[in-house]
Amino acid sequence: LEQAIRRDYAAVLRPRQSKEKRALAIVRAFEQIGKPYDFNFDFSTPDKLICTELLCLAYKGMLTFELTRVLGRDMLPAVGIAKQYVKERGRADRQLDFVLFLDADPAEGHAHWASEEAFCESIKRPRALAER
Repeated sequence: LEQAIRRDYAAVLRPRQSKEKRALAIVRAFEQIGKPYDFNFDFSTPDKLICTELLCLAYKGMLTFELTRVLGRDMLPAVGIAKQYVKERGRADRQLDFVLFLDADPAEGHAHWASEEAFCESIKRPRALAER
């Protein structure tokens, strides 16, 4: 993770949930330890996971994310979470709060602190940059 965020971009969004619900989400996430990475990106199989699938399992019944159909499968690309944040931003019923954004500079090989506005603009990047 340390190497990735020095060279790639990363965002931190905080779920707007009570302390008790966040604790429950953490417990649910830890219950998934040991499951292998799902290189097929198949949300319908509980025996393997990708990062966004872990988020959906941990916050099941607490957060609602719009799944995207990719190659005949429903999934949640990370950029989908970013797009949902932008769509809900500023609303009283938003599900997530912005915490921070590290934006990558591929030419320089490192990331730098960036604003919430820069994060919101990042969803417009070409797919190859937004989903790597």
